[in-house]
Amino acid sequence: MKKTITVSTELIERKALENAKVYLSDIITLDQMHNTVFNKAVTGIGGSSLALDSEKDIIILMPFKEVVNNKEGYNKDVFTVKEGVTQKAIVDYLKTTSVRKIVSTYDGLSKLIKSYSKAKLNIYDDFLLVDEWQVIFHQYLLRKDVMNLILSEVKNFNKICFMTATPIKKDWWFDEIKHLNELELVYELPLVEVRHINVRSIEDEAVAICNLYFNKVENAHIFCNSVDFINKVTKSLNIRKEDVRIVCSKSNEKNAIKLSGYKIESTLDPVKKINFYTSTCFEGCDIYDENGKIFVMCDGSKAHTLVDISTTLGQIGGRIRNIKDNSIDLIYRKSRYVDITKEEFELATKLNITKADELLADKNTAFINFLDIDKLNSVYLNIEEIDGKTTIKFEKILLNIDCANFELQHTYSIKANLISELSGSFSAVTIQKPWAEQLERLEVERINKLSFKQKCELYKEYIDDNNIYKLNVEFDKLVIKAFDVLGYNELSRLSFHKGDIEKALISKSDKSESNKIFSLLKSYEVKTGTIISSSEAKLLIAEIYTKLGIKKAPAATHITNYFNVEKVDKSIDKVRFIGYKIISSKALFTN
Repeated sequence: MKKTITVSTELIERKALENAKVYLSDIITLDQMHNTVFNKAVTGIGGSSLALDSEKDIIILMPFKEVVNNKEGYNKDVFTVKEGVTQKAIVDYLKTTSVRKIVSTYDGLSKLIKSYSKAKLNIYDDFLLVDEWQVIFHQYLLRKDVMNLILSEVKNFNKICFMTATPIKKDWWFDEIKHLNELELVYELPLVEVRHINVRSIEDEAVAICNLYFNKVENAHIFCNSVDFINKVTKSLNIRKEDVRIVCSKSNEKNAIKLSGYKIESTLDPVKKINFYTSTCFEGCDIYDENGKIFVMCDGSKAHTLVDISTTLGQIGGRIRNIKDNSIDLIYRKSRYVDITKEEFELATKLNITKADELLADKNTAFINFLDIDKLNSVYLNIEEIDGKTTIKFEKILLNIDCANFELQHTYSIKANLISELSGSFSAVTIQKPWAEQLERLEVERINKLSFKQKCELYKEYIDDNNIYKLNVEFDKLVIKAFDVLGYNELSRLSFHKGDIEKALISKSDKSESNKIFSLLKSYEVKTGTIISSSEAKLLIAEIYTKLGIKKAPAATHITNYFNVEKVDKSIDKVRFIGYKIISSKALFTN
């Protein structure tokens, strides 16, 4: 059953006159949230506060440690459970508190169940609020055991609520929560403006943004789910480390190594000029900065950096609670996932389901034992070893995640898809880069430092993308000419050797045969003052004839057709040397 609660215009206007926000406590009671999947529609309206301010015994599960940290010290009754908090500490709290107000990470649920049992309390009598529940879906594969425990415990709690401001599609809901009532808050607000642009390199754009905002009143808040991205950007910054705040997972030891020289901080630490956040801060965290500016960076070639427009983008937009300018700059590199249409994907999915059903229908134990992950025809089947027996089951969750990932990649494949997705919840406009000047300087410096091969690779990338990324610098004329005349495959065959490429270009030019020979001789460093033996001259003429396809017997004397020479015949260390000294170019070829 679905129930809708509309926030009245009268309430919104009254609160505006009081210079105050509308909070959830102004609209509904905690009892109305019992046994629901609750779409509160707006971030930052006090969903968890409603629970913590009540007189009821409450357990709130939140996806990340950073979010739990935000609730630490909320009031004297609140107890936070995260990595490092022992069962003994939880039991001591349970035995001494008059009202239970527990805020825990998702991972802490198993610890809580054991602690309640030790304290001889029934955990299932408390109201369980699962906050930001869309994370269970989006991170299911990363934290499968934790997510499955939460879902398996749904049926045991007498009062439970799965809450989010950005719900996933109902088609993808977990079976374990489908029996709960659907509760939706209708809250009409002006659409948030999302300024979007497709770029060649999100790292370069981020460096340019940092360089610009370091000298502005506003502070840059950059959201990208990649520590590698943050590492690349910070290495290119000419900004003091003290002016950069990085908020990411501290539990992953590799992060500290990658970010060597930078301290991994918290949203509770002071805001700085430049602020980076990974997905640990995409949902639920409270950041305060009136002068903040939000940037979301997505790389279509790296699926983990893509932001779901229907869920996560709205969450990010609501993270900075008191921001004056709540617009979002969405800077992305398009996805390559355009090989198949939605219809083709759906057909392939149906075939996979059919294969899964066929395998599950086979009762032959030997056949099931033979299967392993690499041999499965269906990615939605899961093999588990339980009590010494191999079992195989169809996981619908994996199917739904696959569908969601396809839609996400498809969104970033072409601009029209992105705009279509944005138009439902945001006001979408194409961005005009205020950091264009900084980007141009960066591109000039970077391209000037590239090797000839790297310049060729960059130019290929530029061509392959149909020149959709405007580069603010000019490529070397030789690079452009080499691509136009020889093509990438030939350049690669020549190992991007500049000298060989120049020779190949001469052989392909529309010059006369004599001029081509002269130009190639010059490319081999035959010039005024050069002394060359007759045997070397003959070999060089032979190589040039071969390169140009000239069917003529080579001779050393042919060099005199192009240069004024002086014959040399002398003994060097008792060895006779016969050859030529180049005096000058023949008048016909001097230009």
